[in-house]
Amino acid sequence: MSPPAIGPAARALADRECRAIAAALALQPDVHDAVHRARKTIRRLRALLAVLESSDLETARTDASLRRLGQGLSALRDAHVVVETCQHLAAQQPAPPWTEVCRRLMARRDVVLARALARDPAFARRHAALLRIAGELQAQPWDALSGRDLRRGLARSERRTAKAEKRAARTGDPQDLHRWR
Repeated sequence: MSPPAIGPAARALADRECRAIAAALALQPDVHDAVHRARKTIRRLRALLAVLESSDLETARTDASLRRLGQGLSALRDAHVVVETCQHLAAQQPAPPWTEVCRRLMARRDVVLARALARDPAFARRHAALLRIAGELQAQPWDALSGRDLRRGLARSERRTAKAEKRAARTGDPQDLHRWR
């Protein structure tokens, strides 16, 4: 990719990720899958911003907003993962207690979702935050990005990944493993 194309390509990628987050946050039949997709897309966009951290782009505030947006969806995702885990365990060892445990966990997950939607109907606040984030990203000097910025960002990312891998291997801590992943 020639240097003049780096900025527009990065801008297009950021814009595409913002649109994907918005699409995921649109209420859908499987809201739990949508929340998961939104969180994954937020992480991808934050990874792009991390790679561009040493460029002329001012991304710290936008990254913090994205982090808050993702964290705001954590309880919804966690409640659903607990249900999926219960269903997986129940399938491996069918027994009457599992049915009741899964039923109660699904009810809890539904309450978590209902509360989230009561506080933020149709995720309107989250959509407004995403609109601000997208505006901040579009206002960045994308054309100033250079191949050098990209190479420095990728090198930094590789160093951070290697450091996280070493830490995960040393501690075996699930949080360290997750961070490395």
